[in-house]
Amino acid sequence: MTSTNYNLARKAVLKLNLSELARLRAEIGVLMALPGAADRTVDVEDSRFGLWAINELLTSNGLEPPSLSRLASHRHRSKFDQDYAAVDGYLREAGLDKVQRRTLVEIGLKLLYRNMVELGVPVSGVTLMNQIYRIPSMINKAFPGYAESGLLKMIVRKEEG
Repeated sequence: MTSTNYNLARKAVLKLNLSELARLRAEIGVLMALPGAADRTVDVEDSRFGLWAINELLTSNGLEPPSLSRLASHRHRSKFDQDYAAVDGYLREAGLDKVQRRTLVEIGLKLLYRNMVELGVPVSGVTLMNQIYRIPSMINKAFPGYAESGLLKMIVRKEEG
């Protein structure tokens, strides 16, 4: 963390009330308890984004999402991290940058959610964590031929535009 980022984070923390500080402390505790906390890499940050995206999707569909700390400490977290890394690798191979990959993860989660609802599968944070590996197939089903043709960036542009 650069000193500029540290100062910004410190200022933000100083503005939190006691309840928010308690939530932040719990989140930090969960992160520090994860294996490899001392040498955290971008992969953990990216899988953490996946958890955030799951919560945002549930909220946008009127469902009560679990807290990020509950998802982060869930017993299926290590499988989720592996599956998320595979999804991210698939999107990297398509030549997408980090922002584009994250946008496609959000699109893929929406497609996955819709598919699960159509199949009558109860949707929760945990079921989405367990099914995250299906994102590439959901994208390929919704946008046939885009990946093979190198057109995944077009999906991102359409979503952003």
